[in-house]
Amino acid sequence: MRRVGEAGTWVIFSLVVLVALSTFLPLREPQIPGTFTLAVIEGQGETRMLAGVRPFCSYLGDELRRAVVPQIVDAVFLKEGAMGAHLILAPRELLPEGGSFQILAWAKGSGMGAAHERPYVVVPRGTHWESLRAPRLILGDRWTWAGGRGAAEFLAERGHPLDGGFSEVAAGHDIYDHTEALAALAHGAFDLAVVRESDLRRAVETGIIDPHRFTFGPAGPPGDGIALAASHELADRARRKVRAAALDLSVFGFDRKHLPAGAALSGLAVLGIEGFVPDRFFPELRSMGPSPAP
Repeated sequence: MRRVGEAGTWVIFSLVVLVALSTFLPLREPQIPGTFTLAVIEGQGETRMLAGVRPFCSYLGDELRRAVVPQIVDAVFLKEGAMGAHLILAPRELLPEGGSFQILAWAKGSGMGAAHERPYVVVPRGTHWESLRAPRLILGDRWTWAGGRGAAEFLAERGHPLDGGFSEVAAGHDIYDHTEALAALAHGAFDLAVVRESDLRRAVETGIIDPHRFTFGPAGPPGDGIALAASHELADRARRKVRAAALDLSVFGFDRKHLPAGAALSGLAVLGIEGFVPDRFFPELRSMGPSPAP
């Protein structure tokens, strides 16, 4: 009887332990992961990029009560599906295809009132690039609308399509800063440049582009810029919180007591971003419905 009693005691003890452990296990797959991954399209230098986005990730983490980890990725990585990223900060053209991500907000360029910027063409004064047989062109970057993609029709109408209309077509390496392209133009390496309006304004202010030596004007209509998007695998509540945190960033940034927001804005300024604005399809986003197809 004693041996049977000891065995029974161990069985009861084991059952108690198993029940206790089971309380830590989810009964179903959680809708919100314990850690968010923010995939950010690469710019110039991973160290610089991480310095720019880590404060923003920390701010989002405080608002969401989740850890937000930045991951610097290239364009090919994003186009192939972002490999499980929960959030993405990248041009719309680089968001994974198939509608798996929803645009929550648009990044606002430095000194601009709107997120949808125009491409601008910049040429040395006295240069009639339209009449050149094969001019040399440099784009601000390869991916963004204002980096050159939005100017394709403008260039083609003037006899120089992007495909075959130039002796050379190069592009800057940083989607957040088109200074590289403008500096190359200023040093005579190209006949014209197409860049983002906000970057052109900054280049004029800093003296990289002298308005007495160069002329410039719109090269296309405003178009999509850099988007903050969330995976549809995230619960609606999580996406709403990410969107609200991004849109509230500029408001909180004016409050000196809100140090995380101020740090986030200072970090994003390294990337030429000074906040976020709602998507133009605002009512649809408020209901957290699917984003319209590009």
